[in-house]
Amino acid sequence: MSNLESYYAYQAGKDNWLKDNPGKSPDDFEYAGTDVQDKYVDPEMEKRGYKKSRYIGAGAWEWSKV
Repeated sequence: MSNLESYYAYQAGKDNWLKDNPGKSPDDFEYAGTDVQDKYVDPEMEKRGYKKSRYIGAGAWEWSKV
């Protein structure tokens, strides 16, 4: 995986979260929790052609190009 793919997916997920949560700051997304972050970042990763391949602990997943 390109190391920038996940960065851009995360930023797009954060932007979508901010649209859904007016009045919140980008820093609030950092503390929203992995369940909330995954809800917004996972679809962005899937749009880029990736899927979750294995759980590596502490709320983190390894992604593989489909």
